[in-house]
Amino acid sequence: MRKLIRYGAVTIVAAATGVVLFAGCTGGSEAECEEAFEGAAQSVDRVASAKFDCSVQLEGSTQIGEIMLDVDTQKAATPVIADVYRAFAAESGLGDARTPFITFSSLNNGKVFDDEFQGSPSISDLREKYDIYPSEAD
Repeated sequence: MRKLIRYGAVTIVAAATGVVLFAGCTGGSEAECEEAFEGAAQSVDRVASAKFDCSVQLEGSTQIGEIMLDVDTQKAATPVIADVYRAFAAESGLGDARTPFITFSSLNNGKVFDDEFQGSPSISDLREKYDIYPSEAD
């Protein structure tokens, strides 16, 4: 019986610790995540619209976004995409561990691509690359 009580106490502590660690990794609620990404993206000139879906699950969190740019060419999209990434780096509501999966599109020509990163950069990667941190940007 004593072993069962001890095992039960350890399980409760481990579960509570996991919940605290999980909450710290996700950086807030799904709505706060979506608002932070959308607000940062929409603060950039030539961003026509931004829509994000943030999902928090036991395995972790995902952020999927669609950003529509008011540009005509890939060449015109490249600096706007960089500005969006800078806005994400400066946004204090986004945790370093977040890695958004983003589709960039042009109002006129369909998809445009990020020329700078292979794959989806994490917020930490963006902060390091652009040397922008929320405490400095606020």
